Amino acid sequence: GLGNVFPFRVAIGQSTELVSFAEGSSDHTGVSHIDPEGDVSVLQCDYDALAKTLSAIIGKRKTLIKIDVEGYEYDVIRS
Repeated sequence: GLGNVFPFRVAIGQSTELVSFAEGSSDHTGVSHIDPEGDVSVLQCDYDALAKTLSAIIGKRKTLIKIDVEGYEYDVIRS
């Protein structure tokens, strides 16, 4: 099984808040993005808050993190 997999949906931004997220269609999920009209709530947090949260969750385990920024490249690099 995948007992060691922990999907953690989070957006990195300048503030910590819930944001609306629009998911892409099942045949093209690459168009998912933050959108005020989106139907999914996602936690957005700044880099420091995310780093503390991930550190508490991951501990010393080996980790793979997939990052998909969808138009927020500047915010991620700046963080």
